[in-house]
Parts: sequence; structure tokens; C-alpha cells
Amino acid sequence: MFADVEAMKKNMKASMDKPVYNVHDFYWETGLSQRIAKHPIFENLTLAVISINAFWIAYDTDNNTATVPTEAETQFQVAEQVFCIYFTFEWTVRFFAFKKKRNGLKDGWFVFDSALVFMMVMETWVMTIIMLIMGGGGSGMGGAGILRLFRLLRLSRMARMLRSMPELMILIKGMVSACRSVVFTLVLLVLVMYVFGIAFVQLSENTEMGKVLFSTVGRAMYTLLVTGTFLDNLGYVSDMILDESPVCVVLFYLFILLAACTVMNMLIGVLCEVVSAVAQVERESMTIDFVKDTLQKVLGDADENGDGNISKDEFQGLLESPKALLALKEVDVDPLSLIDFTDYIFEDDGEPVKLSFGEFMEMVLQLRGTNTTTVKDMVELRRFIRAGFSRIEECIASPRGIPSTRMSLRSNGNSNDRPQSRDSNGSVGREMSNGSLSMNGDSAATLTDLRVRVTRMEATMHTLLQEVRNLSERVQDNAEISPSYPDGRIPRSPFNNGNL
Repeated sequence: MFADVEAMKKNMKASMDKPVYNVHDFYWETGLSQRIAKHPIFENLTLAVISINAFWIAYDTDNNTATVPTEAETQFQVAEQVFCIYFTFEWTVRFFAFKKKRNGLKDGWFVFDSALVFMMVMETWVMTIIMLIMGGGGSGMGGAGILRLFRLLRLSRMARMLRSMPELMILIKGMVSACRSVVFTLVLLVLVMYVFGIAFVQLSENTEMGKVLFSTVGRAMYTLLVTGTFLDNLGYVSDMILDESPVCVVLFYLFILLAACTVMNMLIGVLCEVVSAVAQVERESMTIDFVKDTLQKVLGDADENGDGNISKDEFQGLLESPKALLALKEVDVDPLSLIDFTDYIFEDDGEPVKLSFGEFMEMVLQLRGTNTTTVKDMVELRRFIRAGFSRIEECIASPRGIPSTRMSLRSNGNSNDRPQSRDSNGSVGREMSNGSLSMNGDSAATLTDLRVRVTRMEATMHTLLQEVRNLSERVQDNAEISPSYPDGRIPRSPFNNGNL
């Protein structure tokens, strides 16, 4: 019934890696026609002529009384010729700008304009020539002037201007998205009118109000729609029903309560909800488009091998661009945090990887500070921590070349086996449990909190690793002083369980 904001965002992010359609991609790269067609002055001039033509059609309708174009006043004939010449010139320029002419059929705007120009040429030139050949025309050809109404369709090209008015685009897209919800709401309203219409026809049988207002089910539904839903002339109809049947007037006001006060207000609520959801998604889309365009330009310059993928070195070069840093801040991404997560982003099980632009954008958007923590984020954090422990295990396996049994820092589920770390004061504190985290899908923590926790855990890992290295040095020094023991075992110590 209502718009799913998360689903809309998911579809929007899924299309980030797709190329954006631009008719200029079908044009020649050199030549006069493509240069004119791509120039912004040409496009703005065309929009201005379209606007002037729209106002001129209204003026022509009010003041041009001629039935055929050849009998119109000079000003109307000159204006028609000027508009037809310009629109034909515009179509010709765009047609010759296409590198492959058949690609013009792939552009909806060009096909639409082609049909409008064809009708304008037929009305202004072809039919005028035919009339002159026939000796001046007559009233039988006057109906051809209706073709001028089709030129109003050219106003739809003004939709291009909506790109600079995000608020109007949000309203239009909101209404389009709400069509399904509006249809079901209206279906509910029709069902209510149908039920009450049958009731009024039966209750008002053989009465004056029945003959006037509720003679048939269709007539009753019409009366309930106009009077009970749109509340038109409510007092007069209510008095007429009251004079005939008090029961019917109670039923009539019950219908007003259900239809006008409930269903119609529900319809307003649905529209507000959908427009609000679309507005949220559109703001997100505009922000992401800005970041996408900026990062694509910067990465295009930083892509050394031209493979279209992003490596760790290219990413580090990206963070040196002021434009890229500004774009990241627009989506509330902290560049310093990105530097801390560089190894995590561009490594998979310790192996360097490259990301496509879509994968990179998805990773960047996941690191926004305004994102709320989800179970997926907690799982990714656990994976990051376990990867850090694996590195520590590799360092501990053979410290300073001394063969030793591999120590596992992962817990086996016993709370007494949880790894411990020392804080800045030297006190030992428990930092991590058996590798699992208490995950709550409704957690309101932000990624900033996660970064703080990860930083604290990294410090714990480094402290633990330093303790192990110090222990290894002491063990090696003891081995050099006392190379052997009577029983062949190293005595126990606070840092040794006898198996090192």
C-alpha cells in the first residue's frame, strides 16, 4: 500500500554501476551539426522558442478568425512560417548530428519531435500549397486548423526544465508512485458507494426522494459521490432525505463519515506518505549522483592502467584530491576513517583486490556516519576482528625464529579462555568474547561507534602482540643462559602454561 523506501534505495544503488543514457553518445565527435546540437545555447534557445510558441497559440486562437491559413492576417502567417522554419531547422541539425541515423529511433525525444515537426510542416506548407493549387481554399479545409492543437504536445519538451527544479520532480514522481495506492483507495470508495447505493434504493422505494435521488443503483451511487463524498449541495439533499425518512438521513450521514471523513482522508495520507518517501529517495539520489560524477572524473584521471577498476594505490591517490574529499563529505563519509579501512576494503583474506566503481560506491556508502548499525555490519566487524587475530597468530607462530607450538587466540566457548589485553595503565581487561557479538537488528548505534570499538580492539591486539614478543625474548634469553633443564621442560611462568 505504501512506498517501500528501503526497496527504492536498493534499486537506486543497484543502478549506480549502469551507464547513464545520453543522446550525445550517438552523435558525431566532430562536425558542425554535432557542435550545434550539443551546445547549451542551442538547447536553451529551443526551449525559449517552445515557450513563445505556446503563448502564441493562445493569442492566435483568440484573434485569428480566418478559416484557412492563406486568409489569415500577415502577422499570423509570418509567425507560423517563422516557427515552422525554426523547428524544422532544429530537427535537421539533430538528425545530421547522429553518427548512425537509425539511432534516432532509439531516442524517444527525437521520435516525438519528428512527429510534431511532420504535422507542423503538413499544416503550414503542404496544405497551404494544396489550397493555392485548388484556387484559394474553402471552408471544407478549415478543419485542418485543428492540427495546430497537436503543437501543444511540444510543451512536453518543457519537462527538460524540471531537471533544474527538484521539488517539481519530487511531486511528479510521488504522484506516479502513488498511482497503485490511489487506485486501491478509490476501489474501496466505489465498494462503499455500491453497498450504500443498494441500501438507499431499497429504503427509498415509492418515495419522492427515491424517484429524484435514488431511482436506480447507478443514480444512487452518483448522488452519494457528488453529495456524500464531494459534499456538494449537502444541506439541500439532507433536508430532502430528512423530510421523507429519518432512517435514511442517519444512513446518509454514516456514509459521509465513511467516505468523506475516512476514505478520502486515507487517500490524502497515502499521498503524503508516498511523496515523503519519494522525496527522501530523490534527495539520496541527487547526493549520490553528485558524488558519483565527481569520483568518476577523479578516478578517470587516477586510473593508471585504464582497466576501469580501483586498486589500493589508486584509492590512496583519490584521497589526495580536494574535489573527492568534498564529495565524500557531502555523503557524510569521513576520509580519515576511509584511510583506516583501506586494508579492509582492498584486501580479501590477505590478498589485494580491485573493485569496480559500483562495488567501490557501495562500500563507501556503507561507511557513512549517519547509517545505523545492522546485523550485517556486526558480522563484517566480526570478520575484520578475526582477520586481525589471524595475523597475530601468524606472528606468534615462530617469534624471532624460535620453533614453537601455534597458539590459538580464538576462544573455544569457555569464558575463562577469552583473550585479555592491558589498558594504558597496565591493568588487564577483557576486550573480546568468544568471537561472537551480541547483535540486535534494532541497534541504534552508528558506524562512528563501530570505528571507536575497532580502534580500541586494534590497540588491544597490538598490546597483546607486544606482550608475546617480550615473552619470547625472555624465553630466548633464559634458553641461552640455561640451555637445558633436568626434565627437559621450561618452568611455568605467569605468561606460560608449560607448553610453549
